[in-house]
Amino acid sequence: MLMSFGTIASYWAVSTWLVPYVEATTEAAGHTEMHWGSLAGAFFALGAIPGYMTAPHIADGFSRRTMLAVYFIGSVISTLTVYQLAHSPWAFMAATFMHGFFTQGQFVWFAIYPPELFPTAVRGSAISTILNVTRFISVLGPIFAGVLITKLGGISTTATLFGFIYLIALAVVPFCPETRGKIGRAHV
Repeated sequence: MLMSFGTIASYWAVSTWLVPYVEATTEAAGHTEMHWGSLAGAFFALGAIPGYMTAPHIADGFSRRTMLAVYFIGSVISTLTVYQLAHSPWAFMAATFMHGFFTQGQFVWFAIYPPELFPTAVRGSAISTILNVTRFISVLGPIFAGVLITKLGGISTTATLFGFIYLIALAVVPFCPETRGKIGRAHV
């Protein structure tokens, strides 16, 4: 549940503000020759494609826990890069591509890992509970982020703060059972 919360809450609380943040930041810096926010949204979506395609290879080639750790760490780093380090328009494009790779690409773990954790008799209910309870709680993320943006002085500070929720998910990874190659009788 904590990993699911980390994935969903951080994604919505951080990524919801990506396009308006890039647009406002580039306009404030005098880069008005194109709509950089819209282009950042496209780079973000394009980054997801290799992110989705890479996760299964990490999960099968190394381990499920390695895949989770790589994507949670990458999500923290990419959040910091977008909201704290990138300042020029093309730096934003590279950062949002990387951000899409990790923050959207990590959603693949929902299809890889939870089905291996639960026996057939409860698999559907267990996975639905994991995904939907955290999705219900996570709806508050963008709402709280909107309030915090006004209280903390801007999108970058708030998005960075919410990006650290990925660390909660990362802290759970060492306690998760490794399921790579270990399908038991209850799963057949």
